[in-house]
Amino acid sequence: MSKRVDVETRVRELASKHPGWTPSQIAIYLQGENIKITSDEVRRILRGSRAGSSARTRSATPTTRPASSLPIGTIFGLIFFIIQTAVSYVDPNNYYLYAEIALAVIAVGLIVCGALASRIGALAANAGALASLVFGIVSFLLLVVSYNFFPSIYSKLRYDIYPTARDFIPNGLVLYVAFLIVSIVAGFVLGWTGGKLFGRRKRRVAFQ
Repeated sequence: MSKRVDVETRVRELASKHPGWTPSQIAIYLQGENIKITSDEVRRILRGSRAGSSARTRSATPTTRPASSLPIGTIFGLIFFIIQTAVSYVDPNNYYLYAEIALAVIAVGLIVCGALASRIGALAANAGALASLVFGIVSFLLLVVSYNFFPSIYSKLRYDIYPTARDFIPNGLVLYVAFLIVSIVAGFVLGWTGGKLFGRRKRRVAFQ
């Protein structure tokens, strides 16, 4: 057994010292040292050495977890909330036009959110879904709080394009939950799209 180990060690030493040598050249050299070995045996020893080295390299490589989607999703959700709230204060005659523009901006913003999340190593789809969740919850809280405590602010809020409209606050919780679910799904899809189209490209490994 020890003799076999010595032969394998000698093969590896020669391969390391003379990287350009073929298995046949290594076998001929060892045969000159009165070691009975064939080129096929040399090839098997070297193949085993490379496999062991690759396994050790893979086990030593730390597994990286994706970055958190929470910061970027929260920031974009608050930005969407500010955009939609600002629309409430535009000229009433042009409100629906501005509301449609705001929806388009928010949709594009979800794609941008996903792309940026992907580029910082976070999950793009999760960031988009989180942005929609934050946007929906903060908007609903504003409606509820203003409805109960700040009538002057509440009277100016026009979220009529959403199921969270003023008329739904007292008895429309089911409609709001449905709206929230649809928003999260839309954010998930648009965030994933942004990450897929404009996010970080994964490098292909040439040799395993």
